[in-house]
Amino acid sequence: SGLASQLERWNSLWDSLAEGNLDALQPQERMIRLIKALERKLKGGGVSFSDFFHKFCDRQGRMHVAGLQRFLRELLGTVDRPTVRYFQAMVDIDGDNAITLDELRQCIEETI
Repeated sequence: SGLASQLERWNSLWDSLAEGNLDALQPQERMIRLIKALERKLKGGGVSFSDFFHKFCDRQGRMHVAGLQRFLRELLGTVDRPTVRYFQAMVDIDGDNAITLDELRQCIEETI
């Protein structure tokens, strides 16, 4: 299952590149932009990381594609489909098509 999940993530990144999203070649920079935007939001909004994340989740605390798109739009402004797919591929560690708070934290920790 771990290998299948990895292959799915790489396929998603490949699709992103095929759609002309050359930023996919610089994952570190894209995550850093997201992290900086998240820091600005949390400093200015008086809301915790967990509370902000859960605004975009289902009742089980899982962020699906639609929630991820809203999350990214609030932080980065306009985002296109390849960008949403890219971040899902990078952050959805277990490959279940949903992002948890722990997965996002782990991705942030690995980036910084």
